[in-house]
Amino acid sequence: MSLRDDLLEATICFSHGKFEDAVRLFTKCAELGDSHAQYFLASMHGEGQGTKKDHKVAFDLYKKSALQGNPLAQHYLGEMYFYGITIDVNEKEARYWYELAADQGNKNAQYELALMYLRDDKSNNYEKAFSLLNLSSEQNHYEAKYWLANLYMTGTGVRRNKRKALSLFTESAENECTKAQYELGELYGEGEIVRKSLKKSFFWYEKAADSCDDEAQYKLGGLYRLGIGVKEDIEQAIYWYKEAAEQDHIESMFDLGSLLLDRDSKVAIEWILKAAENNNGEAQYTLFELYKDGEYIENNIKKSDYWFSKSQND
Repeated sequence: MSLRDDLLEATICFSHGKFEDAVRLFTKCAELGDSHAQYFLASMHGEGQGTKKDHKVAFDLYKKSALQGNPLAQHYLGEMYFYGITIDVNEKEARYWYELAADQGNKNAQYELALMYLRDDKSNNYEKAFSLLNLSSEQNHYEAKYWLANLYMTGTGVRRNKRKALSLFTESAENECTKAQYELGELYGEGEIVRKSLKKSFFWYEKAADSCDDEAQYKLGGLYRLGIGVKEDIEQAIYWYKEAAEQDHIESMFDLGSLLLDRDSKVAIEWILKAAENNNGEAQYTLFELYKDGEYIENNIKKSDYWFSKSQND
């Protein structure tokens, strides 16, 4: 069989879950220097599919493939260096491999490299970031569209264009970008660049909340609590505050505790205490009052004074 035939058969075996056969065939092709086989074989060694998991072998194969110009391998090698995946973090190496992949049109590398430029906080890098995000966005990278929208919104690296920003936020949100969904919730709630619509604001917050965005869950809890854009529903408010609080969203901890005081004071105070320990001033002042009054918890002047002091100083 030819190299091409072996690659095709290896790919078919992989797609059907015949991982051991896929490893055997990819190995044969990789040893002949095929960069695609090296890339797929690296992934299989990294995941332990059809072979023993071996991160060193995986890294070596990714690098061999990347050195031959495979943009997928170059991008993933960049991620390994940037995020410290099985190797030490090295942002210089990460940028090098991202740049090689981005130059070949890899949309994920263009996106990651753009974020690196944005973090550099230099005006000339903003223009580079815009250019890369634009390229990635044109290939339908929906998180790139979200960040591109932010640049248009603020006029960073490009002339400010709120209409364009709204269009990009919407396109990104409609394709399940949670951050964009949350942003649309904000925009429709504020009515700054789009006609105010509490119904649409609620819709987008709910979409983001369903995808576990803690800020959106917190906002949704508040909307249900106050009946804004939706019928007031304290049970739903408690549910969403709890979802966010369990992700360590501090304001949600306090609001959840406040709603639970008359239902389950023990659990309520646990949440308020957790918020207070995370420097939430309202929670600290509430503990001062609770310990002082002794209504939901045993009166304790020493603890009352402690939390009053914390609320004034933090």
